[in-house]
Amino acid sequence: MLNETNQNLKKELESIILDLEEKLKEHQKNEDSLKSEVETLKNEIAEKSALQSKLQEIEAQLVKAESRLHEEVTDKVPMFCKPSANSEMKYLSNLNCKYNITSKQLY
Repeated sequence: MLNETNQNLKKELESIILDLEEKLKEHQKNEDSLKSEVETLKNEIAEKSALQSKLQEIEAQLVKAESRLHEEVTDKVPMFCKPSANSEMKYLSNLNCKYNITSKQLY
């Protein structure tokens, strides 16, 4: 009778050990999966940080390019489009610049 009880307890303990080993394997798989996901996320963060820095550099270059373009365009505006001292000439030059109307067409 004692031997039978020991055998039953031994089988029960073996069963519990097998269940615990299976749970341990599952937990290890989950842990490995989470570690892998953390590494992936770290890599994505590093990439996004690098892209953010590159974007800021490109935006700064764009501002400089826009500024240079504005200066070049301002320097190359025809003389008749630049403001003059005479208000009538100023009016006519504005019409000419905006609507391509010459003084001959007005008179």
